[in-house]
Amino acid sequence: LDLPSRIWSFTDMKTAALLIMFIFIVVAIVGPAACCIAWFCSWGHSVVTGRNPRASRFCVVRLAADLSTFLFAWSGLDVLWAAVWSATLEMDLVTQWLVRAKTGDLCNVIQDRLSEECVQVEGAALSGSWCLLFGGFASVVLFLLTIRAFGYSTLGREAAIASCTI
Repeated sequence: LDLPSRIWSFTDMKTAALLIMFIFIVVAIVGPAACCIAWFCSWGHSVVTGRNPRASRFCVVRLAADLSTFLFAWSGLDVLWAAVWSATLEMDLVTQWLVRAKTGDLCNVIQDRLSEECVQVEGAALSGSWCLLFGGFASVVLFLLTIRAFGYSTLGREAAIASCTI
């Protein structure tokens, strides 16, 4: 949760940082949380009553069941993990490119005379990245189970309004 504030403080491009912070918060926090709440509501109703949540007499349960498909679209844990993993693998190349752009021929001199890389960075996938992968995988599995158990929602504007009319 510290990442958005760090992005803001480490750049002069505040508009881009604001956009990145917004997308990160929606895809990594709000989307997955809203999706999990909708799933909890749908599955909880189904376990307690034994009925499909789309046939519930409670507007909130019907709406949660209908919106869960679309909320899953905003849950980007799997995509975020793929981005983190690829950044980890390519960290050295990006760093080499940035350092060479700033130092010019100095890196070439160091490599020629000392047979050493000017800068070498090795990325590591720490425990948080594996939790992110597990969360992404678990959400995909739960999404598929929800579709199989309750059906796929093709919610349109009229259906959303109709699902909350009594």
